[in-house]
Amino acid sequence: MCMEIIQMTFTSHEAAYDFYNSYARDNGFSIRKNRVRYSKTESCHMRYRRFVCSRQGKRDNRLLTEEGHSRRLRPETRCHCEAHLTVKLDQKRGVWYVDSFEDKHSHILAGPDEVPFLWSHRKIKEYQRAEILSMGAAGIRIHDMMDTFISKHVWYGGVGFTRREIYNLCAREKRKLLSKGDAAIVIGIMVSRKQRDPSFFFEYKLDKEGHMHRMFWCDSQSRHDYEDFGDVLVFDSTYKMNRYGMPFIPFVG
Repeated sequence: MCMEIIQMTFTSHEAAYDFYNSYARDNGFSIRKNRVRYSKTESCHMRYRRFVCSRQGKRDNRLLTEEGHSRRLRPETRCHCEAHLTVKLDQKRGVWYVDSFEDKHSHILAGPDEVPFLWSHRKIKEYQRAEILSMGAAGIRIHDMMDTFISKHVWYGGVGFTRREIYNLCAREKRKLLSKGDAAIVIGIMVSRKQRDPSFFFEYKLDKEGHMHRMFWCDSQSRHDYEDFGDVLVFDSTYKMNRYGMPFIPFVG
């Protein structure tokens, strides 16, 4: 098997990564990208790539103590494992060939039940991403999303990712949504609701600096309820303190 891998060629360094990651999945370890080199020409294209076992090397000494860090200290997992795959670009043939390959590990390999939880094998597929975003738009909570995927794949490891990946995906999408500014996003949502519901009403005012100062909106159901009952319930969400120093949210009926 080692001789076969040494003689292999790939169309790109991404293809080499996919192959080595698949090999790692079958053999009970995970990988990560390591060294990279670029050509000295004007194109400055990649010509060397090294993929290593995720337990290669040793953690930086600055990350071995909690001093100066707000996050909790994670257990050390690296143990100077030398397993790796190195590929180089053959410019004449336009292919990537294996320059070196080491298959010996300095640690116990993971079992079949543990492999799905290793870092490089946790990945959300495109169709799963679409399902997660649609469920998020419907207001479904993340732990309920995960329960849905587990029920489809019978067991936790068959899902292909953990709850943390869903949290990270939703956080990235939220940052993209808010990249243009909170006020602009809110106004856009109000305009889209107005297009779907002609009875929807909203108005907003800006301050002297052009920032959002106040906004009022009312959907068609609220307007119908007011016509039927004639009452208004107003919630003041301004953060205030009572005389005992405790926060409260007053409301007027």
